[in-house]
Amino acid sequence: MDLRDVSSKYEDDDSEGDARRFRRKSSPGLFSATRIFMLFLLIIGIVIGSFVQHQYVEPLLNKQFIAENDSLQTLTKLLNEQNDKLLIDLNACREGIDLNVESSCQSMHDEIENDIDESNYCSEDADCDVLILGGSYIEFGCYHFINKAIDKEPFYNKMDTYTRQCSTIIDLCAPGPNPKCVSGKCVSGE
Repeated sequence: MDLRDVSSKYEDDDSEGDARRFRRKSSPGLFSATRIFMLFLLIIGIVIGSFVQHQYVEPLLNKQFIAENDSLQTLTKLLNEQNDKLLIDLNACREGIDLNVESSCQSMHDEIENDIDESNYCSEDADCDVLILGGSYIEFGCYHFINKAIDKEPFYNKMDTYTRQCSTIIDLCAPGPNPKCVSGKCVSGE
């Protein structure tokens, strides 16, 4: 190794030229002013970025997430309700049940009651007759008074249809009384 090569890396600390006292030339170390400034800027950037994220970005994302979550929960609720209805329809279909039975039974019942009311007219006692019900027709009462000229068979046919589709009531009726005509209506003669 040449001493000149080594001497170029070192400064001569001795003005008199003593070769034994060489020291290394100062080179920028790990903590130079530029590196310290850059490290300071990096730390400041991290702190400011964290602050901005915490104060502005996260609340915006949270609001958006909450709105989307509420929307999804509402949609899920609606889908579950629709699914429940479809399952009821499917089970009813498998069992042969008409889901509109309640409304159709009510309208059928109302129609029969209306027909009975319209058939109750008279001008004298001889015009009156008793429509005996009870048994499977109990939902319409034990008996009704109607005009003798009215055919009873259509009432019984409609009530049979109603009973097959809608009725579960047990007969608790006594025999009907003899009718009489009062003020244009057939009523109990007893």
